[in-house]
Amino acid sequence: MAKTSPSRTAVQAAPQFKKKKPHVYIPAVVADDFNRLCVLTIDTANGFARKRLDAASQRVQLRADQTLLRDQRRAYIVAENGLRLEFLEAEQQRRAMRRFLRTKVRPEKKIRHTPPKERRRDWAYASKALPTYSGPVLDRRGERGVFVRIRYYSRKTASEGVSSRVLQYCFHGCELDEFGRPYFASNIGRHVDEALSAFDHLEQVNWSAQKNAKLLMHAIMAVDYRQTPDQMMKTGLMWAE
Repeated sequence: MAKTSPSRTAVQAAPQFKKKKPHVYIPAVVADDFNRLCVLTIDTANGFARKRLDAASQRVQLRADQTLLRDQRRAYIVAENGLRLEFLEAEQQRRAMRRFLRTKVRPEKKIRHTPPKERRRDWAYASKALPTYSGPVLDRRGERGVFVRIRYYSRKTASEGVSSRVLQYCFHGCELDEFGRPYFASNIGRHVDEALSAFDHLEQVNWSAQKNAKLLMHAIMAVDYRQTPDQMMKTGLMWAE
């Protein structure tokens, strides 16, 4: 008799995804117009953002009114000069009519213009894929092309804490100087921790301004591998400027 092997049953459990923790902003204390200290939150930052937006809108409205007034004055001067020229031309024609009159005979045959034929559009690359390059791209002067990628993060396209995550990504595994510190340059902090805190506070204020508020611009630009880290840093500062 042939023996039958016992049946095997496999049970596959559904994967359990970890719930993403909400971002917690770095605590900060700010002073209002009356020098009263308060904790920086999205609600308190909303007042600062609204004041900035109101001041900015007033400046924009003032500039628009000034531009409109200047355009109206320019249009009035142009119209006045045009009317003056038309009056002079009409006066010259009136005086010329006293001397002689000229008549023109209309041609009996109409001149028919044949419309131009529609040009045939020959697009050589319409049905072909873009070419691929196995080496660097050189221009006419023999200079190499540079890889550049710039990403824009707004409140609609990003979640809370995107500034902190991007900054941590920038300094994860970055090059170190002779003192063991990362190559760093910023106008809002003396070191990475201060810049991280400042970017986090700026995001918190911008987040409370409006629904499509701009949060961050993140750019990645390639440099020549033959450069030293100091030369690469100098090139990065030139790109930033």
